[in-house]
Amino acid sequence: MKGFAPARAITSQANDTEKVQFFVGTLSLKALNHIYVLDYDEDSNTVGKKVYSFKNGEVWGLKSPHFDQELLAVIFNSVEDSSNSLKAGVFRIPNSEFPSIPIAENSGCVETVSLFDTHKIGKNVRSLEWHPTNGSEAVMAVDANLIIWSMATSSPTIKTQLNVDSSPDCQINVCRWNPHHQCSQVATAFQSSIQSWDIRSMKEIWHIEDAHRKSVRALDFNPNKQYCLASGGNDGNIKYWDTRNVRKPVLVQTAHSHWIWDIAYNCYHDQLMLSSGSDSKVVLSSSLSVSSEMKNPSDSEGETDQTESKEIRQDDVIQIYEEHEDSVYSIAWSNADPWIFASVSYDGRVVLGHVPRSIKYEILL
Repeated sequence: MKGFAPARAITSQANDTEKVQFFVGTLSLKALNHIYVLDYDEDSNTVGKKVYSFKNGEVWGLKSPHFDQELLAVIFNSVEDSSNSLKAGVFRIPNSEFPSIPIAENSGCVETVSLFDTHKIGKNVRSLEWHPTNGSEAVMAVDANLIIWSMATSSPTIKTQLNVDSSPDCQINVCRWNPHHQCSQVATAFQSSIQSWDIRSMKEIWHIEDAHRKSVRALDFNPNKQYCLASGGNDGNIKYWDTRNVRKPVLVQTAHSHWIWDIAYNCYHDQLMLSSGSDSKVVLSSSLSVSSEMKNPSDSEGETDQTESKEIRQDDVIQIYEEHEDSVYSIAWSNADPWIFASVSYDGRVVLGHVPRSIKYEILL
């Protein structure tokens, strides 16, 4: 799908399990930026597109919450006194029905709900995540600072704050909320290291040195299995970690020939992993051996046979999608259909992809 300005942020509608919907933000330095709402109809194979003006600046990150269809958390570039910085806020997209025609330009303007006051904390917001189960908290990385925000009032307030590293050049690349353990843990990645924090005490739980060569750029927790974390980095590898013993990864997959920018577990079938990178590729991989779907040897004979039939695709690349021509910065699984995903590259191209039908039937049957 062409026609967008440069872009690097995409997220799936997290509050609707009926329609396949994605949000995309543009990254135009001189022109007015926009947030696109894409509604995919699989029966007709058409995409409805609504365009909303975003006047705050370039969109660097998007997160849809699970509790409100109209809200978006946005990381954006702000220019003040000729100085650039990355800020964040919560914005509302006016809710209206999609038109009968595939494209509707100039659908309105995104409304500001609240802005995060980060000017005393640091210069750049690097990552932002909603709480996995409620809308009362959010976690944010600002330079080398990890912030837990209370979202209970109209203006976000700092609940807890931690500087993870005192080095002047330290920048947290990404933070991810662990959906297990009563959502009391957050993982951060900076440089080549990964750390986990107990947000109740803000103390370190575990630390992985040299997780990837040069830099760790992506993290994701397995949504269906405890103690499982995946990471992606500049070495082009996806590494799977058992957080009870982080001395070495339990699985390493070479998915890309250059930097990995994003990774994402499938929330319904966690043996499926998506990754995207600066090699202009989106890769769908299987990590069956470390997934919640892996059967134990003590299972019944029929179940064991079923597992063995899947070993052909166990821990291997399933398919490489090469429709992009530029770095693919962001990917997202549909929250409504576990077999559909979307990706966006810097040139503004959005690609809707499907898990191969043979893989779908293999998983279901």
